[in-house]
Amino acid sequence: MAKLIDRKKHLRRSESGKVLKKQALRNLGIGVYAFGMFTWYQQVFGDYYYSYEIGRYFAFVFIAVGLLMIYRATRYNLQIDMYNQYYYWIYQNEMFTLHELATASEKSETTIIREINTLINDGFLKNIHLNTKERTIEGAFVTSVKEQIQRKVIRCSGCGARNEVVENETRECEYCGRKLVYDHQ
Repeated sequence: MAKLIDRKKHLRRSESGKVLKKQALRNLGIGVYAFGMFTWYQQVFGDYYYSYEIGRYFAFVFIAVGLLMIYRATRYNLQIDMYNQYYYWIYQNEMFTLHELATASEKSETTIIREINTLINDGFLKNIHLNTKERTIEGAFVTSVKEQIQRKVIRCSGCGARNEVVENETRECEYCGRKLVYDHQ
């Protein structure tokens, strides 16, 4: 069991690293925007200006650049939040089907597909891809985890039905609801 946990930690670190939010870009954008607004205010209402029209254009350029910087940082930070959410579900909770992700996120599978493809294309989620035919997530991490999981088919002591049980997991019989436990014998 400890070997599996160490393997998963190693894979998590190698699959994707920590991604930082762009707070500095947002703050710089706010500063540039504020400088542009101050310059514009001075040109319109102040006594000091070089050339009335050039000063206004100069101010609007700063305002536009500041707003663009704020927009880019905010968009990137929203992607980081989305990445952290999917990272938690896929890498830490080992949710490998679109149905599991849709249930956890309370979103439609179509939205899940769109968001994961965006994160893959933007380079946030590495070494995974979507299998839309089987509605699953595939890749090196998924394959490694699935190989490490021990499964066993056991008979229910209540109704005699055969059920597949995963190691270290308790589940209910599909037919009678009795609790089934993986036996290490």
